[in-house]
Amino acid sequence: MQVAMKRNVIRRRPVEPKSRADNDSDPRDGGVQSVDRALAIIETLAEDDEGYRLSDLAVRTGLSTSTVHRLLATLEKRRFVQFDRYESKWHVGAQSFAVGATFARRRNFVAQAMPYLRKLRDLTRETANLAVVDDESIIVLTRIESREIMRSLTKVGGRVAMVASGVGKAVLATYSDQDVNAIIRRQGMPRLTEKSIVRPGELFKELQTIRRQGYAVDDEEARMGLRCVAAVVYNDCGEPLAAISASGTTSRVTNDRLPALGAIVREVAAELTLALGGVMPVTAQGS
Repeated sequence: MQVAMKRNVIRRRPVEPKSRADNDSDPRDGGVQSVDRALAIIETLAEDDEGYRLSDLAVRTGLSTSTVHRLLATLEKRRFVQFDRYESKWHVGAQSFAVGATFARRRNFVAQAMPYLRKLRDLTRETANLAVVDDESIIVLTRIESREIMRSLTKVGGRVAMVASGVGKAVLATYSDQDVNAIIRRQGMPRLTEKSIVRPGELFKELQTIRRQGYAVDDEEARMGLRCVAAVVYNDCGEPLAAISASGTTSRVTNDRLPALGAIVREVAAELTLALGGVMPVTAQGS
């Protein structure tokens, strides 16, 4: 989770072509292929809040400009995308948000978690986050921003590797070594920063520490200049339902503060677990 001033300026991602070929010599796409291409366009638009020009979208998706324009026209009619005529850029539309919001509503604990996120924000004076595991990566469901000048820039809905995030490592600590190894084999251990954990042995050593202390720390492993302290929220079977975290700049979340922040995050996570009807595992209760 990156930090910046209140004005949430998101850096433009470099335009890189997709590896797959266009293969649209026939202008009449099959139904399944058209759906796949339309979804690829929406996913690409979601990568950058500044939007994309038509030519950039063609390069990013590996499709011809004519195919992209035709699909955008259909998506615009359904309000899944919108066109900024002043900047000549395409953006994600309101209907994409409406459909995506269903995911959060289905996770019906989000509304119940809000008072606890506010409590976490107020107690730590840092940004409070709620995240879940989705397809073996961490996705941010919602957050309560810090009142400090510096703010988090990771978007709600943004993803990060489990091994490179506080919330991800907190959840991984509840898994067996066999399951963790399986995730490493499938997802790898990406080096997002110079401090990212990229060796399995080092990760397993840290997971032992997390199990012992009841909270996890992301020490600039996903973004330089940012630390995150996280703990697991459990369901009624004593299994990880979600995770909450407090994140802030390294200048505020100092090494000296980590034990106190960890205790706060762990306690709020336990309170939220009980409020949701969850059960704290015996190992977590003994932390």
